[in-house]
Amino acid sequence: MKIKKKIKKNLPVTLLLIFIILISTSCIITDKNETKSAKETTEKESKKKDEQKTKDKKKDKENKNSVSELPYILLERTGEGHFDEDFNYLYIIHNVHLKLEQTTKEFEPLIKAFDKYNKEADEVYKYELMELASPPQYTEEEESEYGQITQSVGTSTYIIRADKAVVSIVNYKNAYYGGGSIEYLRYSTNFDTASGKELAFSDVVKDENKFLELADARAKEYYDDLKPSERIKEDGKELTWTIGSEGVSLYFDIYEQQAYEELPRIVTVYFDEDKSIFNSKYTKAEDEYVTPLVKGMKLELDIDGDGKRESVYADKILSEGPEVYDSMYSGIKIVAGDKESQRIDGYDYEAYIIKKSGKYYMYAFMSELDDAKLLYIVDLSNIDQIEDENLYVSIGSRENDWKRSDGVEKFYSLNETFTNPDFFMGSFRYDVLGTNTCMTKWTIKDDAYPEAGQRYKLTDNSVLHTKTDISCTEVDGKGNEKNEATIPSDSYILLLYTDKEYVDVRIIDEKYVDELEWGGVEERYFELNDKSLSDYEGSCYRFRLESDEYGRDKKVNGININELFEGLSYSS
Repeated sequence: MKIKKKIKKNLPVTLLLIFIILISTSCIITDKNETKSAKETTEKESKKKDEQKTKDKKKDKENKNSVSELPYILLERTGEGHFDEDFNYLYIIHNVHLKLEQTTKEFEPLIKAFDKYNKEADEVYKYELMELASPPQYTEEEESEYGQITQSVGTSTYIIRADKAVVSIVNYKNAYYGGGSIEYLRYSTNFDTASGKELAFSDVVKDENKFLELADARAKEYYDDLKPSERIKEDGKELTWTIGSEGVSLYFDIYEQQAYEELPRIVTVYFDEDKSIFNSKYTKAEDEYVTPLVKGMKLELDIDGDGKRESVYADKILSEGPEVYDSMYSGIKIVAGDKESQRIDGYDYEAYIIKKSGKYYMYAFMSELDDAKLLYIVDLSNIDQIEDENLYVSIGSRENDWKRSDGVEKFYSLNETFTNPDFFMGSFRYDVLGTNTCMTKWTIKDDAYPEAGQRYKLTDNSVLHTKTDISCTEVDGKGNEKNEATIPSDSYILLLYTDKEYVDVRIIDEKYVDELEWGGVEERYFELNDKSLSDYEGSCYRFRLESDEYGRDKKVNGININELFEGLSYSS
């Protein structure tokens, strides 16, 4: 009985102890779970941070290995001609440098690569100049056989591709050191756009044997006398190759019958023939692109969207008749698959393939007799020419200079290139206060037809001298009119911009002007001696041009321009 009473008496305490123990145990379990949960959360957050760091590093690496825009390349052409006392040329030579318009940090590697390329080109130029300056001596019989062809070395540079992954160029060179024939040869350089690295063939083509198998098969379609795999083994020379937007091309120079042939054999293997043999980094070209169809090249393109490639090329048409010189031609025809265009007249041409809005077009800039160039645009899907009226325009030249003294003439030009499917910088001749060359940005629309900008840059550095005060309007650097003004008499003005209805000029100091003396001409003419003055984007003076319905009898403020300006010069 006493025992039972004792148990009953201590029951509440026992229950309380049990409750406390249960609560403690629960707290311990909860603490462990919370610790485990906190640890898992920390690990997840740490994992996310690590993943983000990895992504950031990858993004930084991608940024370092890529550029944000298409590179825009200019070709700087220099050269000199040497002549005797009768002004007969002894020899002529040209050199070409690569210049990049962009100067931002992401393009610094490519700029350095171009600098290296240019230095190497200068070394070759010096050597060739020495060769030309030491001509071989011929007997009278040899001179009679070889004729009096001027010794020369000329280089034409073509940008095959210029995008965010690749800059690929090929040079066409001709050299005549005297003797029986002119030598023709090709050489190329390929760059990684972001790193500036000069690419080796193995950087782009991972399986050379398989590539050459495909190249041999392609060559068999076009050339009976060429097997690329054998030529590469036999020649043992540095390979001439370029990376296009759709494939890799090989160039083979041919030497037959004691003479080099002017056009090379060109063989292209396309990326989609076997993707496994190429480095994918360099096969991912832009959806829209432009590439020159260099002479001798045939490309295979899916021109009608049926999934099959068809041959595309431009073929010259020889002139006929007793007064035609050997190999002179009077035009070209464009071939696309089983279709041929009508003859396009001209004496030389530059052809470009443009892929725009999923379709292929050809631009053909044809030279005319008066040195003007006409642009023909052809839709390759049906060989139809776009628009009946062709455009008088050529790829522009930003700067030009020519000087002659002491038996030597030196020339310089900074030339635009056509590598962007959205625009090109085009030039055309226009008689505005004399004969001048205008250049503007031509925007290429979705149907591949170009549209000229409204304000044209005058690129001839023409300088005039005012005979009287001229009332005009002051405009800002963008061409917006501000207020009325007057150009004083006895001022030297540099012509800068026009839209064919007005001319924008700036007044320059007399020290920047050289007076030209032309034999038998009483009128004075002037030349700008500091070409940097034309790179001007500040305020200008504008006066409007008036003329009759035929574009003649030009006036400013109702006064004939011959009464206002001195130094007007016209070309026929």
